[in-house]
Amino acid sequence: MTECTKVASGAQLNFDFELGKPVVGSFDGGLISSDGGLTLLRQVDRKLRLTEQMALCIAEKRRPDAVTHNIQQIIMQRLFAIGAGYEDVNDATVLRFDPMHKLAVGKLLSEADLASQPTISRFENSVNETELDFLQDLLVQLYVQQHRKPPQKLVLDLETTCDPVHGNQQLSFFNGFYRTFCYIPLFVFDQDGFPLAALLRAGNAEVGGDAARVLRRILAILRKAWPTIPIEFRADAAFCRREVYEVCETNRVTYYIGLKSNHALRCLAKPLVADAKKRI
Repeated sequence: MTECTKVASGAQLNFDFELGKPVVGSFDGGLISSDGGLTLLRQVDRKLRLTEQMALCIAEKRRPDAVTHNIQQIIMQRLFAIGAGYEDVNDATVLRFDPMHKLAVGKLLSEADLASQPTISRFENSVNETELDFLQDLLVQLYVQQHRKPPQKLVLDLETTCDPVHGNQQLSFFNGFYRTFCYIPLFVFDQDGFPLAALLRAGNAEVGGDAARVLRRILAILRKAWPTIPIEFRADAAFCRREVYEVCETNRVTYYIGLKSNHALRCLAKPLVADAKKRI
């Protein structure tokens, strides 16, 4: 956000770029913002009703007489700031006065400023495990809502990634595979990249440890909405686990999960590999 202050009555700067037209810089713009793209995020949110439904997943734990910013407004402020590139909640110290951020949340410039950094931090730390489960389920419910009729086929991809940290964040640990201090979030996407799960995990979490639990919750909602559509599941060898197989078979899911190479498999696959090489 930039605040343009009128330094003197009628103060201007004149530039001569030999364009044949005058170019004048004035200082009476008032509050201006570089985040005009937030209007698009606001339109998307209004169409998906994302923050409205997120707010329903989180209980109001504050005293009613002390509430200035409701839950949906805080969620909107935080999500829109992240969407504009301000990942750190400390940025709210300045952005709470930004005119575009206020308009995106639904506040007029003449109304009270947005929530402060301490207010947002207290809110984020107040969300409990049950509410986080509701928010995870909301991603799947939102996915179902976007389909007027069942898709012909659904493909689920499960994967983890490395989220490096740059300090002493809680539950960040050194991971030997990625050779850095990090978190190891787990994601599930459909074949078009729609997120169905996003689980933040500690840096020393077992790679495939939460796969069955997350997949079970997703499939419970999908099968309730679409009992008969074919669903396929794809994952690498890190998720080659008995409980993942059982979840897939219970929910009539065709699964393609990698296997770690070993001598027995190489012997069994030798004729097939030789035949494949001849066909190339």
